[in-house]
Amino acid sequence: MSRRGGRGFPGFPLRFSGTSAGEGPLISRRLAPASLCYPVAPVTTSLPRALCVLTLLLGAPAWPQGRVAPAGHLATARLGHTATRLADGRVLVVGGRGVDGLEVLASVEVYQPRTGRWATAAPLATGRAQHTATLLPDGRVLVAGGVAAAGEGDLARFVALDSVEVYAPATGRWLPGPPLGQAREGHSASLLVDGSVLVAGGTREGRQALASVERLSAGARGWEPGPPLPAPRWAHQAVGLGDGSEALLGGRTLAAVADGGARPEVSLAVWRFLPREGRWEAAPSLAEGRVGGTAAWVKGLGLLALGGHTGDTLTNLGEAWTPGAPAFVPLAAQLPSGLAHHTATPLPDGALLVVGGERPQAVDSPWVLRWDRGRWCLAGQLATARLGHTATLLQDGRVLVVGGTSAGIPEAQAEAWAPAAGACPPPPGT
Repeated sequence: MSRRGGRGFPGFPLRFSGTSAGEGPLISRRLAPASLCYPVAPVTTSLPRALCVLTLLLGAPAWPQGRVAPAGHLATARLGHTATRLADGRVLVVGGRGVDGLEVLASVEVYQPRTGRWATAAPLATGRAQHTATLLPDGRVLVAGGVAAAGEGDLARFVALDSVEVYAPATGRWLPGPPLGQAREGHSASLLVDGSVLVAGGTREGRQALASVERLSAGARGWEPGPPLPAPRWAHQAVGLGDGSEALLGGRTLAAVADGGARPEVSLAVWRFLPREGRWEAAPSLAEGRVGGTAAWVKGLGLLALGGHTGDTLTNLGEAWTPGAPAFVPLAAQLPSGLAHHTATPLPDGALLVVGGERPQAVDSPWVLRWDRGRWCLAGQLATARLGHTATLLQDGRVLVVGGTSAGIPEAQAEAWAPAAGACPPPPGT
């Protein structure tokens, strides 16, 4: 299997009382936009340097497999937000962090794909970041947990939330939902086949890592405790496997140390939740543990874990597993370099779209890559290289890219990728 290294992961920008308690996109020094031609088009690639210069002057070019176009500006730049496609095709962008490192946003914005315009919506009652947003079967959106800012000046800190808010698209209003039994951020939230929502793991202030699980049944007035995880877990991904079960993978867990304490480490373990039986079972482990990677169910591949940070290096490894198989299997072709804090969006035709992310030496990536039939294709170029963004599949087949950081600064420019049927140019670095 192939992997390429990068700079070590220095930590998570959300600090609980001065301690690191989770994982998320890094805000640090990045290359200035004027210097993008070097990391984007190194001399080892076939991309002409003149094209890179034209890109900086004129915007992103079209490629045989897709094109990226501007999709308007958010009223507020943000990262650590959520983006949810509503039943009517609009995209609901909620909360996150703003340009001020301690600013946690209550603002909400809605994108209308038919007009390409953004509109402000009713704000949250409580600003939050690193929360989850789950589209319910009735079209409402359930926002749970996350972090909020508390205190001022030298006493400013982030605290985990137990509050839940529910957005009703029909009225454009937020209503309070039943609070979680435990405040948490860095957790996962999954919609199960019976319409219930399963919240698992996460962290909170005081270096508390959670193994607890809560389940909100359709029509219920409160959360009920679920079977706990085999070990604490946070900054992980949860993916539906197509058979009604949910897989939980990636992120961090706690490992015992000689003095009887515990230390965080990147997790290799994969756990599968069986809703009908109400229990977790072990699935085959990853070949490489990772945090800041992506996971998705991809037609023809199964459960795919892609990229991320292994604890001291970035990985380019993609590995896939289907229920019943004895192990994860490496992809036939790997990413051209290590990549983390990117997005991976399954497309209607069975392909997978990977957008942006962090490359080795802390370089933001502008590239849009498409996995199709066992190979990676260069499918577009963002006008703004970024990491920690969201990517949402629209009803017309485009993918909306929102927020994140560019050169270490929260980004307000949105972009939309549109597919095209053409040749498969290899990604830079291959």
